[in-house]
Amino acid sequence: METVVVGVARFVVQIPGCRSLKEKRRIVSALKDRIRARHVVSIAEVGDQDVHGRAVLAMATVGSDARVVGTAIRELLKRAEEISQAPVVEEVVRVENWSDALAGREGEFPDRW
Repeated sequence: METVVVGVARFVVQIPGCRSLKEKRRIVSALKDRIRARHVVSIAEVGDQDVHGRAVLAMATVGSDARVVGTAIRELLKRAEEISQAPVVEEVVRVENWSDALAGREGEFPDRW
């Protein structure tokens, strides 16, 4: 059986001095674009879209080794802080093995997600 490891991080970036949503969108978009340009990861703003001074983001990646996936997610969190020059004030990282959850017949999908 193959190994499917999923790594997910939810993190909050403080954006001091941000005075408008337009400025925030520019900063968050630049952060997401720079991370995506160098790493195979999905990243999105997931909360506080209407708050000027902070952004709640989540990113995810998959692999076959929990240690590699966990290390990659943690390094990306450090990189996010460097890129945005804004402190990451909160973070939650989860690395899970999904191999057993995905076992089943090929092409089988649940009726509900």
